[in-house]
Amino acid sequence: MTDPGGTSEIEPGQPEDAPRRRRWGAMVVAIIGFLAVAAGATFFLLGRPGPTFEALLTATETAETDRIWFDYFTAQECFATAVLDLGDPDIAYQDGLDLLDHTDRMLAHVTSSLERLNGVTVQNWHSEIAGERDAISAHYLVWEQHLRALDTILVGLNNDISDLALLFDEWVDEVIEAGTPIEDTYNEAKEAFLAAAPGEDYRREIEQLFTPSSVDCTRGAV
Repeated sequence: MTDPGGTSEIEPGQPEDAPRRRRWGAMVVAIIGFLAVAAGATFFLLGRPGPTFEALLTATETAETDRIWFDYFTAQECFATAVLDLGDPDIAYQDGLDLLDHTDRMLAHVTSSLERLNGVTVQNWHSEIAGERDAISAHYLVWEQHLRALDTILVGLNNDISDLALLFDEWVDEVIEAGTPIEDTYNEAKEAFLAAAPGEDYRREIEQLFTPSSVDCTRGAV
């Protein structure tokens, strides 16, 4: 069979529907290829943890590097030093009031940080990042509970030497009791971040972020 221009549509020995079969086959191949590329792109975009990991790491860095931590631990050290070494109830009382103020500030910081950390949206298939968020949130929850307990103790401050001694013992007991869960959740959060880190550069950043530092009371009288 030929068209008006004399060009044959059918090669010798082929059925009349061969051209349609070739066109259909080419179309199927193209569609399958497109779907494969689209599926791969979708998996890459949805499966990659980058943006979520970055958001959680940034929220954690903001929480952990705030100046309030240094100020709080310094006030804590000064209060303990004043009670144990100086023997002056007036100085210890003033340092206790300063610690109470920093405890309140720390509690506000920890609570707001916990809200930001819990607010990071993690997709169901990012199990490692979900574990990372849960671990750092657990650490901050322990801190929040500890600071609330300390605040309850410190609001009873006065400069009577006997009352101050009893309050200090109660304060120390709470600090010691909270030490283990704080340290445990801190280490668990670090390990969770390292497990979720997408590369070595991030792991180095996490190691630095989760390296504790020490402080001393710098008050001139000590």
